[in-house]
Amino acid sequence: MPAPLRLAAIAALLLLASCGDEPPREAPTPPADPPPKEAPEPRPTEEGEPPSDERPELPAPPRDPDALDLDGVLEKLSSDDAETRAYGLYRLSLDLDDAALEAGAERLLPVLDKALDDPDGEVRRGAVVAIANIGRWDATRLEAMAKRLEDDEIPVRAKAADALGRAGKAAADFAARLVPALDDAAPVVRHNAAHAMAAIGRLLPEAVAPLRRRMRTDEDDEVRVQSALTLGELGARDEAVGKSLIEALDDPHGEVRAAAAWALGALRLAAAEAKPLLEALLRDENPEVREAAREALERLR
Repeated sequence: MPAPLRLAAIAALLLLASCGDEPPREAPTPPADPPPKEAPEPRPTEEGEPPSDERPELPAPPRDPDALDLDGVLEKLSSDDAETRAYGLYRLSLDLDDAALEAGAERLLPVLDKALDDPDGEVRRGAVVAIANIGRWDATRLEAMAKRLEDDEIPVRAKAADALGRAGKAAADFAARLVPALDDAAPVVRHNAAHAMAAIGRLLPEAVAPLRRRMRTDEDDEVRVQSALTLGELGARDEAVGKSLIEALDDPHGEVRAAAAWALGALRLAAAEAKPLLEALLRDENPEVREAAREALERLR
């Protein structure tokens, strides 16, 4: 065999031998399970509690309301210590699902109604959220909730406005109590008040001017968006509303322009003046604005 061929054969044999001696590769270590995502309020992840190393079973079996520590929650809510009462409401939001809330409503509601007047703001906020989650409304409970719109604590006022909206048509007689909240110092309260008016579905003449003002001048983008949507949803067919919505088509925030365009179409207001402006928005850089303008033009035909 010629020398070059012999060398090539030897090299091949050495390569095969080295491959045979190579230790087996270790399987890649699977990534650690991510920590559980924090659920929307009122179900926050408990701080200081490490994530479980075990994978959750899928599908998770439904929880038995009878197995929940409702007695323990009620005991905490009756404590003389404000932190303990607040923690009881925190555990309530973690441990009790909708079925459990319904099952325990008769025992919970008297305690929660009392907690609306608790001297501690965090307890009042938790009580507002729990009552809204249970959703059993009567005139007395709605009146107590409307009073929380004047609470000293911003989170309580914001949750109270949201709760009245969640009550829907049952809160129609209390919609007027939301009007002053449109001028609240906190943007989240103003936003929730406007949203609650739309959810209740009752158009109040005295609410139109504040909603127009908030749509045009509020410093918070989300408040301007919700004010425009509420005017459209409540059917505020007013010449001044049409004028304000047309002005809002030039808002620097895209979602406000989209909301104003939608409201103009929903209300079918100021068609002659609005159409050329809406046609211009068909070339807007924001796709939501373009879609809202297109839909509005179809309604204004």
